[in-house]
Amino acid sequence: AIFIKYAYSILEHTAQGNLTPPPFSTDFLLGDYSILFKQLAIFLVIGFAFAGIGGVLGPWIAIAFLLLAMLALPASIMVLAVTQSFLRAINPGVIGEVIRAIGWPYLILYAFLFFLNIGSGAASGLFAA
Repeated sequence: AIFIKYAYSILEHTAQGNLTPPPFSTDFLLGDYSILFKQLAIFLVIGFAFAGIGGVLGPWIAIAFLLLAMLALPASIMVLAVTQSFLRAINPGVIGEVIRAIGWPYLILYAFLFFLNIGSGAASGLFAA
């Protein structure tokens, strides 16, 4: 929880143009942890929407939704870090605006995150064997 909170703090700090990490203090440790619950709520919204869409429209539409939601997730995290607003972080218009403002580099970022995720799973499989 502390790591994720500090990661959000760093993301917010760099979004404001500061290239040095924010201070790590006892005030930070004892501060507000609501951003963690907001991030968890975003994951729950995606999961419930996936299940609902799968139940109503079928598995292929649900998979398409999940792929689109995973593409939008980094932008949602950026919006949450900067605005601290759950509603803005799940708003497709705001997320689309962030993706459009970043442009092609956003897709490159997403590709790197995708391969990083795949790589950690592959490494876990290799070390488990």
